[in-house]
Amino acid sequence: MAWGSVGNRQLYYYIDHFNDMKGIYLSFLVLIGLAHPLWAYQILTSSAQGQQVFSNMEQALAAPQQVQALDLSEQQLTEIPSEITSFKNLQRLDLYGNQITYLPDDIAELTDLQEINLSENRYLHLEDTFQKLGKLPQLKKLYLGGNDFDSLPPAIQLLESLEVLDLYWNNLSDIPKEIKQLKHLKELYLQDNQFYFFPVSLLEVDSLQVLDFFHNRLRSLPPQITALEELQVLNLNQNDLDSLPCQIGDLVQLREIYLNANPKLHFDRVCKKLASIDGLKVLNFSDNRLENIPLTINLLQNLEELYLQQNALIELPHQLGGLGYLRVLYISDNQLRHLPVSINHLHGLNDLDLSNNPQLNWAKVFQRLQNNKSLLRLSVNTCKIQEFPDELQLLTQLKELNASENEMKRCNQAITQLTQIQRIDLQSNYLSQMPRKISQLKELRELYLVNNRFTLEQKEMIRAQLPQAVIHFE
Repeated sequence: MAWGSVGNRQLYYYIDHFNDMKGIYLSFLVLIGLAHPLWAYQILTSSAQGQQVFSNMEQALAAPQQVQALDLSEQQLTEIPSEITSFKNLQRLDLYGNQITYLPDDIAELTDLQEINLSENRYLHLEDTFQKLGKLPQLKKLYLGGNDFDSLPPAIQLLESLEVLDLYWNNLSDIPKEIKQLKHLKELYLQDNQFYFFPVSLLEVDSLQVLDFFHNRLRSLPPQITALEELQVLNLNQNDLDSLPCQIGDLVQLREIYLNANPKLHFDRVCKKLASIDGLKVLNFSDNRLENIPLTINLLQNLEELYLQQNALIELPHQLGGLGYLRVLYISDNQLRHLPVSINHLHGLNDLDLSNNPQLNWAKVFQRLQNNKSLLRLSVNTCKIQEFPDELQLLTQLKELNASENEMKRCNQAITQLTQIQRIDLQSNYLSQMPRKISQLKELRELYLVNNRFTLEQKEMIRAQLPQAVIHFE
């Protein structure tokens, strides 16, 4: 495939394990900074909604009526082949990573074209491009990342049917007022640009549902942001914000907000300002040098996902147990010493990441979690665990256990009591054998044992004990 190489192991993990909700999870990974939009696009378009993706002109011209998706990425093209108009049913065109300057005049004949990727075409003449794309009545998605643009021409107003616009990794610092003519624009991605100030012009694009300013230099948001009445997802990861406007609480449609790596923000104030948004489901406040979680976290009663990785937390407040709808809690890379008793009040919690918290007492942690009957995924990577305590067997409902990069020389028999487990990751430990009763894990489908100390004989024995599972030794 084109669209660049995907080098993020965690991205593949989500794809493999949430295939039916692939788009949702990839969008989520993009927004929290674990994946780039084009990486996600590569994975999503590999199946192309059941369409066959033609990857060269010779192949496509042999069956022009069947061509709905055409991938001409990274082929050193300086112009689009003239035969492109032969594909009357073309809906998706990938031209990523070429050297195209101008689009052909007759591209307007592709009346069914809905998506076009022109990212990484650094010689592209933008005014001319918008003029020609404006003649495509069905064009919904346009990707223009990595083209070194420092401004957008007024001709952007011609893209009247556009719903998704990706302008990642350019040099933009403002957006022209003409963007208000894009009455159907729902998603705007401005990752990795040069925005110091929120573009006033965007306040008139009241159709926006997703707004992504990941990795810019924003210092503040305007109080008038409430004009974006349809806004559901706001990504402000890796900016320079020192506060949020009080009016942000009036964004009643907001479902997700990402504030990772804005260390000047005061978490207590953030919680108070977001408290009036009843529908808020996702909050990311990772990598903000946070030393404690304020009691006001309890104001966010409807939160379903909370991300607090890479802070300096020593403990979690009892009030965290009041978040009765919480399903996902990521608190890896902190300095936690214990979990509060109230964590067992999180009856809906199904995904917990405690990785890189080496001071935790794991026997007590597993005891605390035994009443969380919805807990399906637990990550305890990089915690200097030398051996699982017996209390691991209390977590009988687990389906996934990730414990890579620890210091285990022996795997406790307790793991054989996890009768619902489907995936176990024990990569990068010091294991030389697995428990004799590992064959009891009848539901196990994947076992990762890469970078351990198993002999060939031990490997064959493990495979024989788990014939139903895919076992990765390398």
